Amino acid sequence: MVRYILKRLLMLIPILIGVILIVFILMQLSPGDAAQTILGPQASEEAINNLREELGLNDPMLIQFGRYVAGIFRLDFGESLKDGQPVLNKLMAAMPNTIILTLAAIALALLVGVPLGIVSATHQYSILDKFATIFALISFSTPNFWLSILLILAFAVGLGWLPVSGFYGAEYLILPMIALGTQTAGVFARMTRSSMLEAMSQDYIRTLRAKGLGERAVVYKHALKNALIPIITVIGLQLGSLLGGALLTETVFSWPGIGRLMIESIRAKDTNVVQGGVIMTATLFIVINLIVDILYAYADPRVKAEYKK
Repeated sequence: MVRYILKRLLMLIPILIGVILIVFILMQLSPGDAAQTILGPQASEEAINNLREELGLNDPMLIQFGRYVAGIFRLDFGESLKDGQPVLNKLMAAMPNTIILTLAAIALALLVGVPLGIVSATHQYSILDKFATIFALISFSTPNFWLSILLILAFAVGLGWLPVSGFYGAEYLILPMIALGTQTAGVFARMTRSSMLEAMSQDYIRTLRAKGLGERAVVYKHALKNALIPIITVIGLQLGSLLGGALLTETVFSWPGIGRLMIESIRAKDTNVVQGGVIMTATLFIVINLIVDILYAYADPRVKAEYKK
């Protein structure tokens, strides 16, 4: 297991270099000029060229890339081209808010999706199963930004129950959490139903029932445990996707997270902040997938046996 973890950690380096290279090239090719954005539309060409020279934007692309990569290995992401603040400080201030929103959305999705999937599988073709299927289809097909707008109109503008922007307390988390977690709840419901149906069709389940074991123990102690592998996989993938996909939700609700920060930085062509945000998000995504792989061993002894070979 230790050797496997070390191998995965070493694989992190070329993946991150590839991510850095792709984002760097895309930012270089994107329209706009960071110096022009900083100085404003009324700035003279001389002032713009002087600022570009000061920021190193006139250097060849290869030199800029090498300088940036060297800084990253020293945990130095450079300074924001917009306000001169250290990029790492801005990212560390925004990332906790994104993690809070993501974990809250995942928790909501698990509390709704997994029980709904279990009920759907244990009552196959019943009204409950049809309701769960319709819920999963609607929630999975609903765009986050559209649901965010509906929630704002209903609970903030119409009823006035909840705040709509910023993050100054737990009540500010409710609407973004629902907007971000609803779609994931549908994914969990469908995956849980599918995994449970497959597990409950196995021979050992029929044997347990023939021995007189209670249905509750059959479902929750044996079938659910063996259905966890694909569910854990989806949880890991969705958690990583939400970290990067909270961008629109954070923008709609003015949530002070890394998604909103990156949108503002893209508009300002603040290359350093955008690249730093992508690198941090990509690193978290890879670490989450590593944790998911490790959890496999605790959910399924067969996987642990494979690690020991």
